[in-house]
Amino acid sequence: ASAFSKSSFIRSLKNHIITLITFVSRAAIEGGLQQDIAFSLNDSFILQLEELAKFEEIKLLARDVLFTFANKVHEVKMDRYSKTINICKDYIFTHIYDDISVIELAQVVELSPKYLSLLFKKEVGTSISDYIRDKKIEEAKKLLAYSNMPISEICALLNYTDQSYFTKVFKKVTGTTPKFYREKYHILNE
Repeated sequence: ASAFSKSSFIRSLKNHIITLITFVSRAAIEGGLQQDIAFSLNDSFILQLEELAKFEEIKLLARDVLFTFANKVHEVKMDRYSKTINICKDYIFTHIYDDISVIELAQVVELSPKYLSLLFKKEVGTSISDYIRDKKIEEAKKLLAYSNMPISEICALLNYTDQSYFTKVFKKVTGTTPKFYREKYHILNE
Protein backbone atom coordinates (compact mmCIF):
# COMPACT_ATOMS: atom_id res chain seq x y z
CA ALA A 1 0.00 0.00 0.00
CA SER A 2 2.81 2.39 0.88
CA ALA A 3 4.49 1.87 -2.50
CA PHE A 4 1.20 2.73 -4.20
CA SER A 5 0.63 5.82 -2.07
CA LYS A 6 4.23 6.93 -2.67
CA SER A 7 3.85 6.55 -6.44
CA SER A 8 0.50 8.34 -6.43
CA PHE A 9 2.07 11.14 -4.36
CA ILE A 10 4.91 11.44 -6.90
CA ARG A 11 2.39 11.48 -9.77
CA SER A 12 0.33 14.14 -8.05
CA LEU A 13 3.47 16.19 -7.40
CA LYS A 14 4.51 15.86 -11.05
CA ASN A 15 1.08 17.08 -12.16
CA HIS A 16 1.52 20.16 -9.94
CA ILE A 17 4.97 20.80 -11.41
CA ILE A 18 3.59 20.46 -14.97
CA THR A 19 1.01 23.12 -14.08
CA LEU A 20 3.83 25.27 -12.67
CA ILE A 21 5.94 24.82 -15.83
CA THR A 22 3.00 25.80 -18.04
CA PHE A 23 2.17 28.81 -15.87
CA VAL A 24 5.77 30.03 -15.68
CA SER A 25 6.37 29.64 -19.42
CA ARG A 26 3.19 31.62 -20.14
CA ALA A 27 4.33 34.34 -17.72
CA ALA A 28 7.75 34.39 -19.43
CA ILE A 29 6.09 34.92 -22.84
CA GLU A 30 4.16 37.84 -21.34
CA GLY A 31 7.51 39.08 -19.99
CA GLY A 32 8.88 39.21 -23.54
CA LEU A 33 10.45 35.77 -24.05
CA GLN A 34 10.02 34.44 -27.60
CA GLN A 35 7.23 31.86 -27.82
CA ASP A 36 9.31 29.18 -29.53
CA ILE A 37 12.03 29.41 -26.83
CA ALA A 38 9.41 29.25 -24.06
CA PHE A 39 7.64 26.27 -25.67
CA SER A 40 10.82 24.29 -26.21
CA LEU A 41 11.93 24.94 -22.60
CA ASN A 42 8.44 23.91 -21.48
CA ASP A 43 8.61 20.59 -23.39
CA SER A 44 12.18 19.88 -22.30
CA PHE A 45 11.34 20.41 -18.61
CA ILE A 46 8.27 18.16 -18.83
CA LEU A 47 10.34 15.41 -20.48
CA GLN A 48 13.00 15.74 -17.75
CA LEU A 49 10.32 15.67 -15.07
CA GLU A 50 8.80 12.42 -16.34
CA GLU A 51 12.20 10.72 -15.97
CA LEU A 52 12.44 11.56 -12.26
CA ALA A 53 11.30 9.29 -9.44
CA LYS A 54 12.57 10.97 -6.27
CA PHE A 55 10.90 13.82 -4.38
CA GLU A 56 14.21 15.72 -3.94
CA GLU A 57 14.98 15.53 -7.68
CA ILE A 58 11.52 16.88 -8.53
CA LYS A 59 11.97 19.74 -6.06
CA LEU A 60 15.32 20.63 -7.62
CA LEU A 61 13.78 20.58 -11.09
CA ALA A 62 10.99 22.94 -9.95
CA ARG A 63 13.65 25.37 -8.70
CA ASP A 64 15.53 25.02 -11.98
CA VAL A 65 12.32 25.83 -13.91
CA LEU A 66 11.76 29.05 -11.95
CA PHE A 67 15.41 30.08 -12.18
CA THR A 68 15.76 29.34 -15.92
CA PHE A 69 12.62 31.20 -17.00
CA ALA A 70 13.38 34.17 -14.72
CA ASN A 71 16.88 34.34 -16.14
CA LYS A 72 15.68 34.21 -19.76
CA VAL A 73 13.16 37.02 -19.14
CA HIS A 74 15.90 39.06 -17.42
CA GLU A 75 18.17 38.59 -20.48
CA VAL A 76 15.37 39.72 -22.81
CA LYS A 77 14.71 42.79 -20.67
CA MET A 78 18.42 43.67 -20.53
CA ASP A 79 18.73 43.29 -24.31
CA ARG A 80 15.81 45.62 -24.80
CA TYR A 81 17.71 48.63 -23.42
CA SER A 82 21.04 50.29 -24.11
CA LYS A 83 23.95 49.88 -21.70
CA THR A 84 23.35 53.41 -20.36
CA ILE A 85 19.72 52.69 -19.46
CA ASN A 86 20.61 49.33 -17.91
CA ILE A 87 23.19 51.08 -15.70
CA CYS A 88 20.52 53.61 -14.65
CA LYS A 89 17.97 50.90 -13.86
CA ASP A 90 20.52 48.90 -11.84
CA TYR A 91 21.53 52.05 -9.97
CA ILE A 92 17.90 52.84 -9.12
CA PHE A 93 17.38 49.22 -7.99
CA THR A 94 20.41 49.27 -5.67
CA HIS A 95 19.71 52.80 -4.32
CA ILE A 96 15.93 52.43 -3.90
CA TYR A 97 16.17 53.61 -0.25
CA ASP A 98 18.09 56.76 -1.20
CA ASP A 99 16.90 60.05 -2.58
CA ILE A 100 17.85 59.51 -6.25
CA SER A 101 17.98 62.51 -8.58
CA VAL A 102 18.29 62.82 -12.35
CA ILE A 103 21.49 64.83 -11.81
CA GLU A 104 23.00 61.99 -9.76
CA LEU A 105 22.07 59.41 -12.43
CA ALA A 106 23.48 61.64 -15.16
CA GLN A 107 26.81 61.81 -13.28
CA VAL A 108 26.88 58.00 -12.97
CA VAL A 109 26.53 57.52 -16.75
CA GLU A 110 28.50 60.69 -17.63
CA LEU A 111 25.77 62.37 -19.67
CA SER A 112 23.96 65.67 -19.29
CA PRO A 113 20.73 65.39 -17.23
CA LYS A 114 18.76 66.74 -20.18
CA TYR A 115 20.14 64.20 -22.68
CA LEU A 116 19.76 61.32 -20.22
CA SER A 117 16.13 62.31 -19.55
CA LEU A 118 15.36 62.27 -23.29
CA LEU A 119 17.14 58.94 -23.78
CA PHE A 120 15.39 57.32 -20.79
CA LYS A 121 11.95 58.49 -21.90
CA LYS A 122 12.60 57.28 -25.46
CA GLU A 123 13.77 53.80 -24.39
CA VAL A 124 11.70 53.09 -21.28
CA GLY A 125 8.58 55.02 -22.26
CA THR A 126 8.39 56.90 -18.96
CA SER A 127 10.30 59.75 -17.32
CA ILE A 128 13.11 59.00 -14.87
CA SER A 129 11.21 60.54 -11.96
CA ASP A 130 8.07 58.49 -12.72
CA TYR A 131 10.19 55.34 -13.02
CA ILE A 132 11.88 56.00 -9.65
CA ARG A 133 8.49 56.75 -8.07
CA ASP A 134 6.99 53.49 -9.43
CA LYS A 135 9.97 51.43 -8.20
CA LYS A 136 9.74 53.00 -4.73
CA ILE A 137 6.02 52.20 -4.59
CA GLU A 138 6.74 48.60 -5.68
CA GLU A 139 9.20 48.36 -2.78
CA ALA A 140 6.63 49.90 -0.42
CA LYS A 141 4.07 47.29 -1.53
CA LYS A 142 6.48 44.48 -0.62
CA LEU A 143 7.21 46.02 2.78
CA LEU A 144 3.48 46.52 3.47
CA ALA A 145 2.66 42.98 2.41
CA TYR A 146 5.50 41.05 4.03
CA SER A 147 6.43 43.06 7.12
CA ASN A 148 4.72 44.68 10.07
CA MET A 149 6.87 47.79 9.78
CA PRO A 150 4.80 50.90 10.56
CA ILE A 151 3.79 52.95 7.49
CA SER A 152 5.65 55.98 8.90
CA GLU A 153 8.88 53.92 8.94
CA ILE A 154 8.34 52.58 5.39
CA CYS A 155 7.78 56.17 4.33
CA ALA A 156 11.05 57.33 5.97
CA LEU A 157 12.98 54.31 4.69
CA LEU A 158 12.03 55.13 1.09
CA ASN A 159 13.02 58.76 1.63
CA TYR A 160 9.56 60.32 1.69
CA THR A 161 9.75 63.15 4.22
CA ASP A 162 5.99 63.59 4.46
CA GLN A 163 3.65 60.65 5.17
CA SER A 164 0.58 62.35 3.67
CA TYR A 165 2.53 62.98 0.44
CA PHE A 166 3.67 59.33 0.42
CA THR A 167 0.02 58.22 0.86
CA LYS A 168 -1.02 60.49 -2.03
CA VAL A 169 1.70 59.07 -4.33
CA PHE A 170 0.92 55.48 -3.27
CA LYS A 171 -2.78 56.00 -4.00
CA LYS A 172 -2.03 57.59 -7.38
CA VAL A 173 0.09 54.59 -8.44
CA THR A 174 -1.93 51.72 -6.90
CA GLY A 175 -5.45 53.16 -6.62
CA THR A 176 -5.53 52.42 -2.88
CA THR A 177 -4.00 53.77 0.36
CA PRO A 178 -1.01 52.04 2.04
CA LYS A 179 -3.19 51.18 5.06
CA PHE A 180 -5.91 49.61 2.90
CA TYR A 181 -3.33 47.78 0.78
CA ARG A 182 -1.74 46.24 3.88
CA GLU A 183 -5.10 45.21 5.38
CA LYS A 184 -6.28 43.62 2.12
CA TYR A 185 -2.97 41.78 1.66
CA HIS A 186 -2.85 40.47 5.23
CA ILE A 187 -6.44 39.19 5.00
CA LEU A 188 -5.53 37.27 1.83
CA ASN A 189 -2.61 35.62 3.60
CA GLU A 190 -4.36 34.59 6.80
